[in-house]
Amino acid sequence: MNKSTLKIIFISLIFFTQAVAYSPAEVRESQHFILRYHPTEQKVAKILFQRLEELRSPVIRDLGVDFPEKTTIYLASTAQEFQDLQPKGSQLPSWSVGVAYPRLNLIILKSPLMVKGHRLNLPEVFQHEFSHIALGRVIGNQKIPLWLWEGFALYHARQWTLSHTATITRGVLSRSLFSLNQLERSFPRGKREAALAYAQSFSFVSYLLNKYGRETFHHFTQNLAQGIEVERALKEATGVSLKALEAKWTKHLKLRHTWFPILTSGFSFWFLITLIFLAGYLRKKRRAKAKLAEWEEEEDLWH
Repeated sequence: MNKSTLKIIFISLIFFTQAVAYSPAEVRESQHFILRYHPTEQKVAKILFQRLEELRSPVIRDLGVDFPEKTTIYLASTAQEFQDLQPKGSQLPSWSVGVAYPRLNLIILKSPLMVKGHRLNLPEVFQHEFSHIALGRVIGNQKIPLWLWEGFALYHARQWTLSHTATITRGVLSRSLFSLNQLERSFPRGKREAALAYAQSFSFVSYLLNKYGRETFHHFTQNLAQGIEVERALKEATGVSLKALEAKWTKHLKLRHTWFPILTSGFSFWFLITLIFLAGYLRKKRRAKAKLAEWEEEEDLWH
């Protein structure tokens, strides 16, 4: 038994010991999931459980490879329980609403009832975290570039807004886009730079899937699973070098994100950016209100 296997077993035992004391009592089980929750979360759990298999399918379809083990999901009813359910030593920021542990095949989510106004889109958060699980299970212990790790999750959770469009547009027009090599191991710390890194990751994964197709994407992820380094894995899958592929994608971005009129002043640029952010805010507010009304009508969830 090698050191890597022993490490995984050790981590699993630590988590098992930690989880026993905090394991929610209620359980629902489907073909691919085990959902654990407290009786107080029954209505929330019911709605989420009904969509689990549906939300799982497109993720697996885009990866091209399935895995047989059932994924365990814990639905935490309090902030303290959310923290207590984490494997020993894991400390998450207070704003975290979900986390995935691919090696443990485990997802831990906060209940929407913990969020003021119940505006947390739980299925969206779940799909984001399950995308991490699936990618991690399929590629295994091999290195996963950070742009793929985050971009794939954002893509499947459909977490793209007008503010992301503005971020990419600003990056294109100011010629401040990051290279894929820069986003392979870490993202910048600055808020604006990090937002651009996430937006680019989403955009590039979307470009790969839509421009080159699922089979090419399957080939790429399987190359990574075999331990092939990122640049070679992409070239073997797409038939072009990383430099050429990045040039094609950048050209695509310029065509899509320079729909602004020719800007002759800084004032015009920031005025248009402000309009985009305002439109995005209003749209998000309307969608949140509509979603809340829909859930209340279906299950009387929040009463």
